[in-house]
Amino acid sequence: MDALRVIVPTAVVIDLYCASTMVAAPKILNIPVYYFVTSGACVFATILHFPTLDRQNQGSFKDMNKSFTCQLKEITKGLELSGHRFLWVIRSQPTIKKEELFVPPDVLDSNTLLPDGFLERTKHRGIVVNKWAQQVAVLNHKSVGGFVTHCGWNSVLEATCFGVPMVAWPLYAEQKINRIVMVEDMKLALPMDEIEGGKVAAAEIEKRIRQLMESEEGNFVREVVKASKEDAARAMSDGGSSCVALAKLVECWDVMRRL
Repeated sequence: MDALRVIVPTAVVIDLYCASTMVAAPKILNIPVYYFVTSGACVFATILHFPTLDRQNQGSFKDMNKSFTCQLKEITKGLELSGHRFLWVIRSQPTIKKEELFVPPDVLDSNTLLPDGFLERTKHRGIVVNKWAQQVAVLNHKSVGGFVTHCGWNSVLEATCFGVPMVAWPLYAEQKINRIVMVEDMKLALPMDEIEGGKVAAAEIEKRIRQLMESEEGNFVREVVKASKEDAARAMSDGGSSCVALAKLVECWDVMRRL
């Protein structure tokens, strides 16, 4: 907050789900906020309709954590049955209370949150992290052979750039459409299928982990992601399509600013 006051920005451009910035910038600092949406127009239209959906439905995407504990039990069981090594990051859910927006979230106690004996039984092949983890550094590590992702586009891009095959487990908003693109169009991921109520069963988690790490389907996805990693490197190199497109965008902003 103090840093923003010092530099006196004329506007803030944010990702759609930076909830604290959405509230603080216009109301506290009187700075205009512009939303940056990486998905298509159809997704943007759905997002704009969210406030109406929230008023009409008792359970919206903000209330998804009601089944948090139950889902944790299914994840622990699935990870244990899969037999594979894992790194699992469990973080406190972001608050929607205005007075707590800038308060660091509580660190979860893994010993009380997870089923009895899970940490002890998996201590030689699994690590549970109960706070923020350096996702880019993790995905870039040579020992990482797969990534279960909620399909946020930044995470998808990071995994692709490092050649890590994915299991797509969307939770809300554009993530569900991203999964269709990842699984059906780009072939970068295997799907995680839900049961009634939006929960994913332990058997499905075990199945998809084994499929990604052991099967021909997993090997196919791995080869596709490896090729996409090379494409991404070319796009971000000097003269690559991403660099050229970004330069054109900045040039366009500069022209508009001078008008």
